[in-house]
Amino acid sequence: MKEGIERSGLGQNLMPKNINIENTSAVTVKELTIKGSQMPEISSAQVGDANLSIRHGEVYIIETKNINRAEEFLRRIFHELDGNNEKYTLCLYTRHMGFKAEDFAQLKNLRVNAYQISTMSGKNIISPASLGFIKHTITDVARGEKPVVVIDCMDTLLLYSDHTTFNRFIEEILDITRAHQGISFLIIDPDTFEEKQLDKLRKFKSVIRV
Repeated sequence: MKEGIERSGLGQNLMPKNINIENTSAVTVKELTIKGSQMPEISSAQVGDANLSIRHGEVYIIETKNINRAEEFLRRIFHELDGNNEKYTLCLYTRHMGFKAEDFAQLKNLRVNAYQISTMSGKNIISPASLGFIKHTITDVARGEKPVVVIDCMDTLLLYSDHTTFNRFIEEILDITRAHQGISFLIIDPDTFEEKQLDKLRKFKSVIRV
């Protein structure tokens, strides 16, 4: 498994022009609407030109080789959610992204629970081996508000667990997201996953490439 994620350039031209947060049953890109369990797969070029609709109750795989692009994309998502007149709690589990407190200072409807994924100990730090505890923190939030889950270190979580446990964890995230009409974003660098595991992730999740 390869390690390391490039941190250069924001790639603004790859960002969607408009992002709509919907409760509808489709993810829309340009003229393409895909419903049901099919996987809407959005290439970088399409994302750059698209009006992208994000559906409640869905887990999205964000594929990127540049974490800054994913970070900028998510900032726009957070601001759209904040203007959606609903209360959300952002469950942020990060190892790579550089979000700071000021990124969320102006948000009124999006409460933030942020954790660092690390083998070190300390406040608001979760071990990458503790998938059960990550699930617990999300479930605890979901009892009161819609969760918005962001995990930027899926490769690290897989490194510290077996494939069966890892795949079950993803399914549990999907179940929680659907049951509580939340939204989840799992960020991956495709170069850090073996092709077999990457195919599994792509098979039953919505994929956005930035």
